[in-house]
Amino acid sequence: MNNLVYNFNQILEFGKSYGLPFEKKRAILREYLQSKAIEIIYLQKKSKDLIFIGGTSLRLLRGLDRFSEDLDFDMSEELDFKNLDLIVRTVVNRFLKENIAIELYRNKISERIYYELRFSNLLYDLKLSKNKDEKLMIKIDIEKFWQGHHKETILFNRYGVLSNVVTASLDNILVQKMSAYKNRKQTMARDIYDIVWLISNGAGIDKEFMKKNKIPVSIKSQLLNKYEREKKSIKIYKNRLKPFLISEGNSEKLDFFKSLINKNI
Repeated sequence: MNNLVYNFNQILEFGKSYGLPFEKKRAILREYLQSKAIEIIYLQKKSKDLIFIGGTSLRLLRGLDRFSEDLDFDMSEELDFKNLDLIVRTVVNRFLKENIAIELYRNKISERIYYELRFSNLLYDLKLSKNKDEKLMIKIDIEKFWQGHHKETILFNRYGVLSNVVTASLDNILVQKMSAYKNRKQTMARDIYDIVWLISNGAGIDKEFMKKNKIPVSIKSQLLNKYEREKKSIKIYKNRLKPFLISEGNSEKLDFFKSLINKNI
């Protein structure tokens, strides 16, 4: 038996102390594994050039009230893909040393690289699945894309994990989320929700960051036009979002998108 299985009740207690519903055991397990991976990544000196962004960064570092699945990073020019492989391999080796069965998959496309951490047997051993072959997967997505981040270092203390994590400012992440919502062919409800959450938590647009990344000031009208076109689908988006929210009733916050954009952007 590995330590994770032995200590799972303690992990659930951590989740309970963070206000997470006790019945969402899979989500709590995922967050614990994400937290461990983040700790191992940022204990390595090479990782100072990795910037933790996206929904999971907002969830773990800033208190976003929705669960998020992937670990997204932007990387500076100083970091190469060979070093990324070493960083992720170190994560895998640490889990293996703790007797946690894990498989690593890698895929590189141009300036973007994906890793999949697949935890085998874990869901079955914890009685979270009746299927012995079901695997829990965490995807690590790293790319060289954004220019001119305003970086912040945040002390990360969660599930017994302690680490200094490099992330982007909320204003930067708002711009990234706005861009994601505008450009996706298939709208993800989480983009709308995260924009609402960011603005309601004081984030504003970083005009310098927008300029460096060639994002036009017309993005405001583009967002409003897209939201208006999709208004009939908002109820569907809310239902898709609910399983990922700590409080499912907060899906109603999607209705505030238009007024928040008009008032604050």
